[in-house]
Amino acid sequence: MSKEDVSRFFDQVSRPKDGEPPALIEPTPGDVIAHAASLGYRFTEPELRSHMKELIYTARSLPKVWGWPLARELGLARK
Repeated sequence: MSKEDVSRFFDQVSRPKDGEPPALIEPTPGDVIAHAASLGYRFTEPELRSHMKELIYTARSLPKVWGWPLARELGLARK
């Protein structure tokens, strides 16, 4: 489990293969962790939250489609 796995997972899902629909639309933290685990990445909800907080505070992009809804779910952005 690691924050590095969160980063690698975000990199992978940010570059979907041509024609591949997004796997996540408005996921809960558990949905993201389960999807990441199915792809071989292991991390906890606090690691996910910490990485997303870092992305927001450094003005870097969140995963398209579901990044901001997840940030709101984690209390990192207003609803």
